[in-house]
Amino acid sequence: GSCSLEGGGGRAMKRESGAAYLARRDADQAEGGQPAKKPRSGLPLHRRSLGDSFVDILLQGTHPDVSFRPLHFSRCEGGRVTAAVRADGSSSEKLVKPRCAWWTLENGGQPVGPVHSSILDLTMLDKDVAVVVLVAESAEDGKQTVTEHSDTLSLKDMPAWTAALGVGTPRPSQELLRVRRGDGVRPGGVWLVGVLARDGEEASWRAEAIDEVYPSGRLKALLPLRCKDFVKPPPPPEEEDPMEKTRRLLAEAMKSA
Repeated sequence: GSCSLEGGGGRAMKRESGAAYLARRDADQAEGGQPAKKPRSGLPLHRRSLGDSFVDILLQGTHPDVSFRPLHFSRCEGGRVTAAVRADGSSSEKLVKPRCAWWTLENGGQPVGPVHSSILDLTMLDKDVAVVVLVAESAEDGKQTVTEHSDTLSLKDMPAWTAALGVGTPRPSQELLRVRRGDGVRPGGVWLVGVLARDGEEASWRAEAIDEVYPSGRLKALLPLRCKDFVKPPPPPEEEDPMEKTRRLLAEAMKSA
């Protein structure tokens, strides 16, 4: 098929392959005494190769609202997963610096976490872990700045947050989740990006986006309720046989007599 690319000076190159155009452009620059620049991918954000930096490929884009495409569900066979999160805008606008954290839940157990890291090895988790929760919150070094300026910030001033999850590190080989929160996350809140839940077989996992914000101080208490569809409830206590209960009570009464 044909393609149309914009060359230097705005000239449209029609019916020329992208590879041929880039090779000719680099040769022209080299002859002119200018160092040949590495071509930048012109593919949309969601179609770029995963061969470069995970953050650069999955989370960059000059017009994120236009180029970004979410990915809310996928499956994988475990291994090491990599997460990334960022706030839109220039560095001067980033009063909030988000970072990733993980929580784990066992069937019938309480949440364990948070562990602040961008990488998690699913193969190292205990077999009783039923679900892994990916959250994003403000980094510690940014919280004081946000508090100092909180009176001047309105909801529309909060930068959008974008998060991504993939299999493999440092260069992910498979995308699992891409989620964008246009309103960002207010100070004191934590973004529940999504979960990795065991999918039937022991080594198989499914990734699902959640995209909800909770008060950071209440997250641990709310996680079991929010993740009830991914974990099994604790087994009900066994009812004591009436005859056995009578014998036990009689025995206890005789001992105390």
